Amino acid sequence: MVDLSLISNYIDFKFTFLMLYHLGSKVSPGLIDLLNEKAEDVGERSIFWALKYDKFITKLKLRFSEMDGDCTKSFEEALRVNKALTELKLEYDHGEIPYSYSINSALEVNKTLLKLDLSSNQMYEEEAEYISKMLKANKTLVELNISQCDIGSKGVKLIGEGLKVNKTLTKLDVRSNKGKYTGIESIGKALESNETLKDLDIGYNLIGDKGAELFSEILKSKRTLTRLAIYGNEITHEGTKFIAEMLVHNKTLTHLYMGYNNIGDKGAILLSEALKANGTLVNLKMPKNEIKDEGVKALGEMLKINKSLNSLNLNSNSIENEGAVSVSEALKVNKTLAKLKLKQNGIGAEGADLILEALESNTIIVKIDLRWNRIPSEKGKTAGAKEKRAILRN
Repeated sequence: MVDLSLISNYIDFKFTFLMLYHLGSKVSPGLIDLLNEKAEDVGERSIFWALKYDKFITKLKLRFSEMDGDCTKSFEEALRVNKALTELKLEYDHGEIPYSYSINSALEVNKTLLKLDLSSNQMYEEEAEYISKMLKANKTLVELNISQCDIGSKGVKLIGEGLKVNKTLTKLDVRSNKGKYTGIESIGKALESNETLKDLDIGYNLIGDKGAELFSEILKSKRTLTRLAIYGNEITHEGTKFIAEMLVHNKTLTHLYMGYNNIGDKGAILLSEALKANGTLVNLKMPKNEIKDEGVKALGEMLKINKSLNSLNLNSNSIENEGAVSVSEALKVNKTLAKLKLKQNGIGAEGADLILEALESNTIIVKIDLRWNRIPSEKGKTAGAKEKRAILRN
């Protein structure tokens, strides 16, 4: 496996071709990371020319200061004929990605690329339309990351239209795109007919409770999606009600990340009741959700019954000693939870003591994170060493 970075270099044709040929012929397939902050056009074109003939390099990261028409054409030609590349990441120093119609056309016919990462680049509706068209035609791509591209609701809607036709994509990341409900709705509707997507991240798109209701209704009967990330979407306990109903019916979802919302105790109670009946969810993340002791009490009762949950993240909430009592009682009974995160809450020495004492009879837990709570280092049994043992128990 090769990792190579060329930063702030002028790259000429001969050097690039010989480098790729030598690495490809002498070592196992690997990653070529070309960070061409000062690459001249001739260097960029030579990279693409070499890619036409390379048979060994499987991963490529490209970052350009600028990309003219000739470079774009050279890149398109390389993507059309290359038979080895399986992972591609494109970055542009000035934020706006040089993702053109011609490059997209090449990806429509490319038969080897499996993962495409266009994240953190400024895109517009035009680029989103290209990607949508590619998704409808491409027959091999399984992962697409277009997070933090600011394509807006119209752009996200176009991606959804492509997803509705696509038959290969298993992972899609569209987080932080200002998609709102009007854009993300298209993704949800695509799920109704899509039979391949397993991992979906729609975090930070401001879908609200209405969006939570939409996806919950679809996932009540959908049998393919296993991971759903809906964090940072202004979801309250009203939207959580629909998610809880979905969890009672859904038999395939294993990972749910809904942190950075505002579900509160009411939302935590609703989810707790649902998870008493759910037997498939293994990972639930709910950091920063305004959950207090009342919500944690319900979660504690759920943990006494649930037999599937392996990891629970309650970081950055408002849990105090009363909630810690509920957690400690649950840990004495639960036989499946292996990781529990309670970092940055309001748990004091008394609550931490009870949790740590519960670990003495619990052999399943491998990690409990109690950092940044109200545990004084000079008091009680939770002083320094014991708290550290709780953080990294193994």
